[in-house]
Amino acid sequence: MFLHVVGHNERFRVVDLTFRRSVETISRFFQKVLYVVGELRNELIVPPATNVHPRILGSRRWYPYFKDYIGVIDGTHVLARVPVKMQAAFRGWKHTITQNVLAAMDFDLRFTYVLAGWEGSTHDAFILSDALERADGLRVPPEINNMLDQVVNIGGEDNVVEQGGVVAANDGNPAAPQPNGPMHWTPV
Repeated sequence: MFLHVVGHNERFRVVDLTFRRSVETISRFFQKVLYVVGELRNELIVPPATNVHPRILGSRRWYPYFKDYIGVIDGTHVLARVPVKMQAAFRGWKHTITQNVLAAMDFDLRFTYVLAGWEGSTHDAFILSDALERADGLRVPPEINNMLDQVVNIGGEDNVVEQGGVVAANDGNPAAPQPNGPMHWTPV
């Protein structure tokens, strides 16, 4: 039932017709499985290794370019269901209601960090800034942090962030809309 709800984005009302169980029973077991999946986070999300990946180290083609890389970071939009009064903030550029999710992975395709819950309309630069500033946020090894400071100028006068060759700048306008931050959901 859990995989059916998550994989097909189904409501409990639809699932109860398929599995012939009450909505209360589906909700109870969904919460239990969701809790167990959350407990697996320490096994599924591992801290990044600080050494060069063996496939890069042994490659004449890739080593000169990726010798200082420990992983990759990217964002994606995930469909979200939010109250009607909050939908404007979560409406992305494709006019769908989404959450903006930041994920970091190592070269073995293991997640090293995931930050979900930001509104779909939030710029990636704000999410990266938030991930780096959190106490439990994205941790970058000190030897690589110096390189990151050259790419991301967080809190500088012009607040310029360069990602993937695209530069986004906040012109310092205090009236410019600021994101609210990731949503903190509480269980019902």
